[in-house]
Amino acid sequence: MNNIIKTISDIHPEEYYVTSEQYKAIKNKKINIPFEIKDESIAQQLLMISLVKKEERRIHREHNEDEDDWSPIIGETGKYILTTEGEYYLDYRKSKDKTHRMNEIRAWITLAIAIAGLGLSIYSIYLNQFINIK
Repeated sequence: MNNIIKTISDIHPEEYYVTSEQYKAIKNKKINIPFEIKDESIAQQLLMISLVKKEERRIHREHNEDEDDWSPIIGETGKYILTTEGEYYLDYRKSKDKTHRMNEIRAWITLAIAIAGLGLSIYSIYLNQFINIK
């Protein structure tokens, strides 16, 4: 596991390469809410790029007087949690998708205005020619 503490300036979500299958596995997930990833290979890939981490629970054990070990046992639940990097990546991806959608809408509106302008200019030329014939 990567236990290095990162600051916000160290996280660059635009540098992550996430496949569509990996993105679908974490797309609608929330931070600090455990979730399951059915495909183990995708889960391992997301763990490697630090977008998710395994959920762990502390299991307190009975203390035996013969042992000096007071540390609790940590057990994995089989579920995953978004990391801070994962949350920033999802926010980045959603804003990027929203920006792309808005640009596409603007492009379609521009095309519609251009076609309407072309139609009106052709109609104007037609009317001008029709008036000149009479």
